[in-house]
Amino acid sequence: MKPFKRESLILQLTLFVIVLLLWRIPIFNPIKLVVVLFHELSHVLAAFLTGGAVFGIAIHPGGAGVTLGMGGNELAIVSAGYVGSLFLGVLLYLLSTSDRSTEVWGFLTMVCCLSLAFGWLNSFTAFFGYGTISLLLLGLFKLDDPQQQFFIRWIATTSCLYPVLDVAGEALGERADGFSVGGRVVGSDVSQLAQMTGISPILLSLGWGIAGLALLVLLVTWSAKRDAQR
Repeated sequence: MKPFKRESLILQLTLFVIVLLLWRIPIFNPIKLVVVLFHELSHVLAAFLTGGAVFGIAIHPGGAGVTLGMGGNELAIVSAGYVGSLFLGVLLYLLSTSDRSTEVWGFLTMVCCLSLAFGWLNSFTAFFGYGTISLLLLGLFKLDDPQQQFFIRWIATTSCLYPVLDVAGEALGERADGFSVGGRVVGSDVSQLAQMTGISPILLSLGWGIAGLALLVLLVTWSAKRDAQR
């Protein structure tokens, strides 16, 4: 194995371990919250595409998130969160192997700015949203390509692992009470999908978990090979 390919694998495995270690620790985790924000934007997009209306989105410092709206295809909207997380992770991995880190960074900045248009429902979401946009704009001009690529892959890893770790938390009963915003309690995506489809939450969790892990293994291997060719 060529040294630079080995270094790529070590870097990505290190990111994998970092995400796992930080996920359950009750500390402020901005990368996790960025992925949660993108997860909620996937719900928003599905709502609009299926004829629904969106009132806004909210995220919690602990990493939970919620999108409030009405109408649209409920099954598509609820499923879109995990699908969107996996899609974003795949897209970022593909883009991170190119020499266009600045363009990819700019894309992430625009996506965060887009979330502002849909409404932030609580003060923390607004605080975090404006702070994230400010840091992304700063990084756009202050970070070099390798540094931007590192953070892009960190976000990609977290985005791919999000469905896996979220359903693991559901299976362990860590989110049984749901997330409350504006006096309304909303259950997790898995619990809502189980109610809609009649499929066991455990089976749904296994399905999403296997899909996320399989994609991540393929992407890590593929991107390391691409790095070896650069």
